[in-house]
Amino acid sequence: MARQLRGNSYFLHDETTGDIVGFKDPDGSEVLFARAAHSGLFIDTTNQPYSTNPTVMTFGTPVLQNGITVADGSKVTVTRTSWYNFHLSVHVHNDDSNARFFEMWGRLNGNNIDNSRFIYSVPGSHGGASGTIIPSQNFLLNLTAGDFVQVVWTTDDTTDVTIAKHDAVTGANPKPAAPSLILTVNEIGYA
Repeated sequence: MARQLRGNSYFLHDETTGDIVGFKDPDGSEVLFARAAHSGLFIDTTNQPYSTNPTVMTFGTPVLQNGITVADGSKVTVTRTSWYNFHLSVHVHNDDSNARFFEMWGRLNGNNIDNSRFIYSVPGSHGGASGTIIPSQNFLLNLTAGDFVQVVWTTDDTTDVTIAKHDAVTGANPKPAAPSLILTVNEIGYA
């Protein structure tokens, strides 16, 4: 940590972020503050069809951005070196009458993250309704300031499997809209 004189005391700064993290008391002791955790909440309110192998999920609507942002629609970027917990929920629809596979995994700075792939079976359509699953996964990553994470997906059916939103329902039994995906990112501790 760097020290910088401010008035009659020394403040302690995190060199990677510039945040004030404490001060040096006149008696020589150091007092450190608990710093506020960075966090982000991102959703998408569009349908995301499968396009190429593999396809990057996009997060079109930032709900909360505190030290964590999305660049280029898909790159979840952190500004502070630390441990982060990523939690993702996805609405996956299958319009084929046969069950289909859906796979997703993480990428760090454009490279696949080892042991991050999950494989699901999406039920076939039935009774005029799409087969649906909502995979929900956590990723715990030790990231450096400036790192970005992406979530990638693939399927064995290039036309019938989509990441789907749900519109609000009005009338006698109103229901709110549902996004196609929700991603929360929470800093959980120093690296």
